[in-house]
Amino acid sequence: FGPKDLGVTYTEADYQSALDKIGTDITFDGMQGDNLRSYTQQIKKDGTKLEIDDYTWEHSDFQEKSFELTPAEATALLNEIAPGFYWFENQQIQIGLDGQVEASGTLLLNKAMNDFYPELKSKVPFDVFPRVNLYARGGISISENDLTLSAVAFKTGPIEGISATMLNENADYFAVLYTSVPGLVIHRLEVTDNGTFAVDALIPQTTVISKKLP
Repeated sequence: FGPKDLGVTYTEADYQSALDKIGTDITFDGMQGDNLRSYTQQIKKDGTKLEIDDYTWEHSDFQEKSFELTPAEATALLNEIAPGFYWFENQQIQIGLDGQVEASGTLLLNKAMNDFYPELKSKVPFDVFPRVNLYARGGISISENDLTLSAVAFKTGPIEGISATMLNENADYFAVLYTSVPGLVIHRLEVTDNGTFAVDALIPQTTVISKKLP
């Protein structure tokens, strides 16, 4: 079964709008613009996964940015910006009328553990699932890269009933997924009364990714 459908769809215009708000100009192995977009769309279609350590990452020209993202723009950004490297697939993010956030998607658990949590693999007394569906509903905010979660519901694969206290105690495991860019600082992320995500952040405006030489 796939992750829960939250009814969020997005278009190419949503993705381009989100990119314009962030402002980062990305070069990947010499590709930019339309050529890079065609490449990322193809590897997403093929399911190709790339190893972070096989590439060098250079981030520069950090600038303060303030903007709002709709659920469609946020969903588009998470699914499309780096599908070869990212640890999630088929993500959806929705904001309810009560201001609570719903999120669903498939976590590529083996890839995430290999990239960021290798010390955990020896502590798990069973074979790690290659992928697991996640669903969460509740409050979320970020202040100076400090993540606060307040879950009303949370499910990972067949496991339910994980408490908000447990999530908050282990928030650093989630935080590494959005702080993996050195120098990126999310000063503020919160839900607005208009049903958008308000973001104030220090974001690199130039990112160059190059394949390491053998």
